[in-house]
Amino acid sequence: MKQTKLVDTGKAWENLQNRLTQENLIPENRKKLRLHSWNLTGAAVIIFCIFTGFGIYVLSDKSGNDLLSVTNEESGTSLVTTLEDGSTIYLTGNTSISYPEHFKTHERTVEIKGDALFEVIKDQERPFIVETEHVRIKVLGTAFRVNTNDKNSSSSFELSVIRGLVEVTGKSWGNPVPVAAGESVSLINGRLLKGNPKTDQFSKFNSRIRFKDENLDNILRVIKQTTGTNVILGSDDLKDLKLNVSFRNNSPDAMVKVICIALKLNYTSEDNTFYIYKP
Repeated sequence: MKQTKLVDTGKAWENLQNRLTQENLIPENRKKLRLHSWNLTGAAVIIFCIFTGFGIYVLSDKSGNDLLSVTNEESGTSLVTTLEDGSTIYLTGNTSISYPEHFKTHERTVEIKGDALFEVIKDQERPFIVETEHVRIKVLGTAFRVNTNDKNSSSSFELSVIRGLVEVTGKSWGNPVPVAAGESVSLINGRLLKGNPKTDQFSKFNSRIRFKDENLDNILRVIKQTTGTNVILGSDDLKDLKLNVSFRNNSPDAMVKVICIALKLNYTSEDNTFYIYKP
């Protein structure tokens, strides 16, 4: 029998409100709003009433089509963005990505400047293309890191593949270079050189993650990607609920608890699966 976990709503919300007020993160006309509280012993989870370090702009490409440009202006966190095809991108500080609101029928193309981790949904009919200043990356479905601003290296571009296979092609020279899982490639002095990725380079992307106006369904997909924990919604109308939230090295239980409090939902858990439903 499933056991419902009760959330103790006590003093923590008041402490959070006081801190946000002291840091001027709550507008003056909203400081009198009463906030309900929760008990998160040992958890470091913050829901921001106002998000900083985030920018989204509407641009136009050469053909006049609208492009969305997202920039993470805050260092120390990964801003998680989900594209219309379900692919997920973790943007580190000072990283920006541009992409169309709707992908073309024959390919999915994005442009990246900075350091980002990609979780690409497989679609054989529409390859996923990542454009950087010097190279073009082509994938069908995989997870990989792209870094175009490594100031501590002689390389102006580096790619490391977690799983799957990608092709890297220089824009002004050469044939495609295949890069498989467990391999990396760097652009040094105009040449693509293969090597082995650093083993600890991926952990920084999910140690502290945040979402801005993200659908609940997408947030839960990221939780599964990063923790392996399944979270099932009790009804389809919950999928499109939007949330601003930040997590730092949290357990799945703590993350689900905060989501439910923020959206006034309930949950139960059994084995390694959480069930979220309306009261």
